[in-house]
Formats: sequence, C-alpha cells, structure tokens
Amino acid sequence: MKLDTLDFEEMDRIRIRLIILGGVVILIFSLLGSRLWYLQIIQGQIYTEFSQGNRIRLVPEPALRGNIYDRNGVLLAENRPAYQLHLIREDTPDLEKTLGKVSQALNLPYSALKDKIEANLNLAQFKPIILEEDLEYEKAMYLETFQDDFPGVSIVVQPRRFYPYNNLVAHLIGYVGIVQEDWTELPEEKRSSSQIVGHSGIELLENDHMIGLDGGRQAEVDHMGREIQVLGKPVPSVPGKNITLSLDV
Repeated sequence: MKLDTLDFEEMDRIRIRLIILGGVVILIFSLLGSRLWYLQIIQGQIYTEFSQGNRIRLVPEPALRGNIYDRNGVLLAENRPAYQLHLIREDTPDLEKTLGKVSQALNLPYSALKDKIEANLNLAQFKPIILEEDLEYEKAMYLETFQDDFPGVSIVVQPRRFYPYNNLVAHLIGYVGIVQEDWTELPEEKRSSSQIVGHSGIELLENDHMIGLDGGRQAEVDHMGREIQVLGKPVPSVPGKNITLSLDV
C-alpha cells in the first residue's frame, strides 16, 4: 500500500514537471513565432520599401525658366546647360573613400565636399546632394568616362541662368538663387526641392510667370545608382513664360 502511494506521488510530480516543461516549450515557440512574424511582415515591408527605393527612382526634369528680352528682342537673361556634380549617399558604400577620390580626380577641396555632405544630413533617402553647381566640361567628361570608380556620384545637366549684358543692366534684371524664404510665395504646383527663384529685380517681380512646371520620369537604376531603363511614360516639363521689357538696350 505504501509503495502504491509513493508511485502515485512520483507520477504526480512527473506530471507537474511535464506540464511546466510543456508550458516553457510553448512559451519559447510563441516567442520565436512572434519574432519570425515581426521579421517577415514588419521588417520585410521595410526592407522591401528600401529595396524599391534603391531600384526605382523618380528622376526630375526641371522646367526651363522664361527668358527676358528688351523691347527689340535683345536677349537679357537665358538658360544655358551646366554640369552639376551629384552624390546619393545610399549608393555610396564608402563615403569617405569616394569623396577622397572625387577630390583628387577633379581637383576639388575635400573639406568643401565634406561640408556639402554635412549640410544635407537631413536630406531624404536617395535624394541627390549637389557637390558642385557648375563643373568644367573636361572634369564632367572624365567622371562620366570613369563612373564605375565613383559609386553614387553622377553628372547631371541642369539649366543655369546666364546674363549677356550683366554689367549694364544687372541692377534692373536682378538675379536668381535656390529657393529659401520665397518658398511660401510660390504656387504649390510650382514647388520643388531644387527650385530656382528670383531674388531681386525683374527676376523677382516676374518670378511666378517665369517659373515653369517640372516634369520627370520613373527609372530603374543599378546598385551604383546608374539609370538602366525608363519605366512608364515620362511627364514632360512645361517651360516658364518669356518676359519682354520696355527697356531699350
């Protein structure tokens, strides 16, 4: 009788241990399952979005600013192509090394390039940082030729304002610059992160008329940020309106 009682007590202890062990196993698998769900669903979505951003880009096409003429049709302000040096941080595996190579190859001060990066730390992902506004043709062609050596760096042709008679009518025509406090003065459909606006003179007074509507295209890019193909139909830009003054140069 005593042995039977001991056997039952031992079986009860074993049963309790098994229940506890089963509970621990269930808890462990529950934790693993929730972690797996987090990695697959939540983190997977984040990585997918990041991968999409790394593969598909919106490439803007800036609208040409309207020209300025005198009463006889003499050109006082126009747009000329300029070679801009762009860098996208997410396409640059070793930023310090790349900046050093750009500095040495193009004879640009390393400190100036570094300052441009630090001034754009809050820039959105995959948005280009402009390292140089108006690069010489020879330097631009060199970088285009050896682009594989400069991951994340590219040459982009952008319109730049030119004033043929700047010394004569500079005070009247004024000048343009990157949008700053003038942002709120622009119609919403004419705003962009790289918008050039008038800061004084006719360029400022007629700014709303001379600013066009930017276009753009979706493009697939490789791991170095180089464009592979255009996706869908590009949206063409609409140039701004020309201005004719009563002035006779």
